[in-house]
Amino acid sequence: MKRRIFSTLLILCMVFALLPGAALAAVTNDGLSYTIENGEVTLTSAYTTLCGELEIPAEIDGCPVTKLGSHLFDSCVSLTSVKLPETVREIGDYAFRACKALEDVYLPPAVQTIGEGVFDGCPSDLILFGALDSYAEQYANANNIMFLASGIPFTDVSPDAWYYSYIYTVYTTRLMTGMTLTTFEPEVKMNRAMLATVLYRLEGEPDVSALPCPFTDIPNGEWYTDAVKWCADAGIVNGVTPTTFAPMSSITREQTVTMFSRYCKEIYGCNVSSAYPLNVFTDAGRISPYAAAPFSWAVENHIIDGMTSTTLAPQGSATRAQVATMMVRVIRYLDDEGYVVA
Repeated sequence: MKRRIFSTLLILCMVFALLPGAALAAVTNDGLSYTIENGEVTLTSAYTTLCGELEIPAEIDGCPVTKLGSHLFDSCVSLTSVKLPETVREIGDYAFRACKALEDVYLPPAVQTIGEGVFDGCPSDLILFGALDSYAEQYANANNIMFLASGIPFTDVSPDAWYYSYIYTVYTTRLMTGMTLTTFEPEVKMNRAMLATVLYRLEGEPDVSALPCPFTDIPNGEWYTDAVKWCADAGIVNGVTPTTFAPMSSITREQTVTMFSRYCKEIYGCNVSSAYPLNVFTDAGRISPYAAAPFSWAVENHIIDGMTSTTLAPQGSATRAQVATMMVRVIRYLDDEGYVVA
C-alpha cells in the first residue's frame, strides 16, 4: 500500500510540474537548486562550497535551463570558471557577486538580460567569453570587463587546419570577416580592395573625408573606398596604372608582401631594407624588381613562407588564409620591434 501511494504521489508531482504556471523545486547532483515552471528551468541557488570549473547542463529533467536566479553563485569563493549552456537567456541580480576566484564565464548568444551587480566583487581580470556583436560583448564593454570571442562561426575552417589560429585572430580582432555568416572561404583569392581594407582596419579606420582619391575606378560609397584612399595617401599602395587601382583584381603574393612592407615603413618607420638571400628558391628570378627587397624582408622575418621548400610563387594569387597568416605575423613583427599597433 505504501509503495502504491508513493507511486501515485510521484505521478501527480510530474503531472503538476507540466501544468502551466506550476513550479517544481529540486536539487541537482552538483548542488544546484532549481525550479521548473512552464517547461523551463531556473537555477535558484548553489552551494557556496562549489569550486573549480563548472559546466551547467542544457537540460534538467528534460527541460531547458533558461535562467540563472538572483544570487545564484553569490559568495562561491572557490568557483573559478562557469560555462553556461546555449539555452540560457537571463542572468539574475548578483548572480556571481563576490566570486573572488572567478576567472572566466562563457555567456551564450541567447543571453539578453543581465541583472544588477552580477559581477560585483569579482576579480578585476575576469574574462567574459561570448560571440562577437552579442549582448554579452555589449555588457562587457559597458561594465569595463574584458571580453574575448569564444570561437569562430565558420564551418569551412577546421580547428586542425594550419591556418586556424591565424583566422581566429583576424576574425576575433575584426580585421577580417567571413565571406558569409558561416564561411570564411580560406582558399579564395584575396583581392586588392580586401587587403587595403584589412590594413585600414588595423589602423582603426582613420578619417579620410578630406583626402582625394587618385583612382578613377574607386567610386564613392563602396565598402573599400575609404581604405583605398587612406592606403594611397599613406604610400602603401600604387595603382595598376597611374589612374586605376583594379580593386577586384586578385592580389599576388609579391604585391601582398610589398604592401605589408610599405605599411611597416610608412606608418611605423620600420627599416624594411633587406639583402636576405632568396637563391634557395628556384623561382626567385620571377620576382618583380619592386618586390625583391620586400620579399627578402618578409622571408627573413618569417612573415611569408614558400609555397614549397624551394618555391615562392611570387606571381601566384594570395589566398585569404595566407593573408590572414601574414597579417598576424606582421603584427607580431611590429610588437617585437617595440611598436604598439593601433
